[in-house]
Amino acid sequence: MRKVVITASFTALLSGLPSPECELNAQAPANRIAGAWRVLDIAGDSAGKRITRRAQPGLYLFTERHYSITRVAGNTPRRDFPAGLRRTADTYREIWGPFIAQAGTYQVKGSYISTWPFVSKNPTSMRPGVFGTLRWRVVADTLWLEPIANNVGPIPGRTVVKLLRQR
Repeated sequence: MRKVVITASFTALLSGLPSPECELNAQAPANRIAGAWRVLDIAGDSAGKRITRRAQPGLYLFTERHYSITRVAGNTPRRDFPAGLRRTADTYREIWGPFIAQAGTYQVKGSYISTWPFVSKNPTSMRPGVFGTLRWRVVADTLWLEPIANNVGPIPGRTVVKLLRQR
C-alpha cells in the first residue's frame, strides 16, 4: 500500500500535477481559519499608546468562502430596552449603536484576508466595491485579526481582535 502512495505522488510530481499532499497544504490557510471564533480581547494603538478594551460578546464565523461577524463594540455591556412603549431614538442609538453585524465572502492570501460584505448593519458597507483587508495569524486555538485597509484606504489607529476557536 505504501508503494502505491509513493508512486502516485511521484507520478503526480513528474506530470506537473499537484499530489494530494500538495493540495492539502495549498488549502491549509483557509482551513486554519474556518470555524467559529469567540472574541476574547480587543486592543488598539492610538498615537503609540496601547489600549486594551474589555471585550464584549462577539462571534466570528468562517466557512470555506463566507464569513459572518456579530459583536458588541465598546467597553461595557449594553443595557436592556426600557419596559413599556416609551422608547426614544436616543434609546435605540444607545442600545443598537455599539452592535456590529456583517456577512459576506472572503479570500485568504498569505497572511491577509480580503472581505467583501453583502449584508451589514451599516448600509454603506453593502455598496458595490466595498472591501476590507485584515492581517491574520493563528496559533493553536487563537486567531488575531488586524484591519489594515479598506476601499477608502489604510486604516489608522489599528485595532487587533483576539479570538478563541469554539468547539
